[in-house]
Amino acid sequence: MRRPPGVQEVLDRAAEIFHRKLLELFELTVETTLTIGRLSRSVDSLELSVRCGRAMERLGIRTVGDLVMKTGSWLLAERGFGWAALTEVKQKLADLGLELKED
Repeated sequence: MRRPPGVQEVLDRAAEIFHRKLLELFELTVETTLTIGRLSRSVDSLELSVRCGRAMERLGIRTVGDLVMKTGSWLLAERGFGWAALTEVKQKLADLGLELKED
């Protein structure tokens, strides 16, 4: 079947756009899957100091996902959780490419 002039170029361009969008979707899906994996990890996997780990237990924070839903201010307001612990938590989260919820 012969196509009118210019139709093949349009089809080729559409195929290129479709391919690029499909790759973007795949990359987004991979990144989302990796993020979900990081969020579902136990907070114990962060290898926090004993004091900080006990604070997580006391606060009921069991997963990294639970932790990133908290703000720095919220954590600092809790008894026994100070600036050193907050700095430690932020660093461990940064190592995973994550951070606490904005204040």
